[in-house]
Amino acid sequence: MDVNTIEASKDTFEAEFLHIFNVASGAQPIMLFHPTLSRLKFLLPRPLLLAVDANIAQLLKLGQFAVDCIKNYHRNKNEKGHAKFDHPVIFDSLEDRTDAHKGSIAAEFLVAGSDTSALTITYALYYITANPTIREKLMKELLEVMPTADTNPTLNQLEQLPYLTGVVKECLRMACPVPGRLPRIVPNDKPLIVDGKVVPPGTLVGMSAYNMHFSESLWGPDVNEFNPDRWLGASGRGLDHWLAPFSKGSRACIGQNLATAEIYMAVACLFRRFNFSLPPGAKLGDKCDHFTVFLSQPGLPLSCKPKLK
Repeated sequence: MDVNTIEASKDTFEAEFLHIFNVASGAQPIMLFHPTLSRLKFLLPRPLLLAVDANIAQLLKLGQFAVDCIKNYHRNKNEKGHAKFDHPVIFDSLEDRTDAHKGSIAAEFLVAGSDTSALTITYALYYITANPTIREKLMKELLEVMPTADTNPTLNQLEQLPYLTGVVKECLRMACPVPGRLPRIVPNDKPLIVDGKVVPPGTLVGMSAYNMHFSESLWGPDVNEFNPDRWLGASGRGLDHWLAPFSKGSRACIGQNLATAEIYMAVACLFRRFNFSLPPGAKLGDKCDHFTVFLSQPGLPLSCKPKLK
């Protein structure tokens, strides 16, 4: 299955499929603050629903794409019941689930891990390209495991590179794809003590990852600067406690290992295989917080040329 995000727009990346994610993000405030209205909408007949809310049509397209993924999987199964691909497919482990359940999981994979990881990689493209010193340090380290541009490193190899690891963590800190408060309820078994104050069981609490990621008391006076070096050495190891792009604890993002792996691979392969440049005065677009973050247009103007070796 292919969503044709490149072919859909020859001059930009404004493909319809990507627009759906912005629509989904923009619907979050209504879902959170008017849950009854959201439920009532979906009780309406589909034609009336589409007339009431044009954005619903975009979301339904995403759901249909997930259903099409299931159909494509069934068409390509071999005699052993597994898809005829040269790599594992998530649906292979979901054979005991209904197609509706599989479709929901497919939609979750598409939505939950797309814009957030893409935003983090966009931050990497901008800050590394804008800073020649950072780019040179990164390239020197990447050459150790990618001596040629077509070398395919393993994830384990990349995770052993200290500077690349610092770059990935700093991108996650600066991008902060889910910046707002995530509601949690204090358990009934014992009170929560915060800064010497008792928060009773049953209390709804929340913490903004953005506030924590940009606290000068935690990160120092250069908190607003992209500085991968802060993660190196003994002092850097202590900073992991304050890094929470995926939240923490039992309700942390279930896909954080996959997302981190994607960022490692994308940053390493993009900068080892392409030369990037920014036009004069180029800046990242403004952050728009719709539960997840997306950048205002034009996003990030960037030029790239493939490396010959």
